[in-house]
Amino acid sequence: MNLARLRIYPNELEARLAEGLLLEAGIGSVVRPELGGYGLWGQNQFTLHGLWVLDSQQEEARAVLEGDC
Repeated sequence: MNLARLRIYPNELEARLAEGLLLEAGIGSVVRPELGGYGLWGQNQFTLHGLWVLDSQQEEARAVLEGDC
C-alpha cells in the first residue's frame, strides 16, 4: 500500500474539511503537516498540511473533492 499526496492546503482546518468529505465518500485519508511537522514548532494548525490517500484511490478522491461525483 502506497500513499500519495493528493493536495496541500494552507492550514489544517481546510485539510480536515477535505478529509471529512472523503470519509463520507468511503475514502480513507491522512492529514500530515508539511514544513517540519508538529515537533519542530509545536502544534501549529496554521501551517501547510498535506492530504494523503492510497495511491489506488487518487482518481476517485480527486473526483469527490472537485465535485464530479
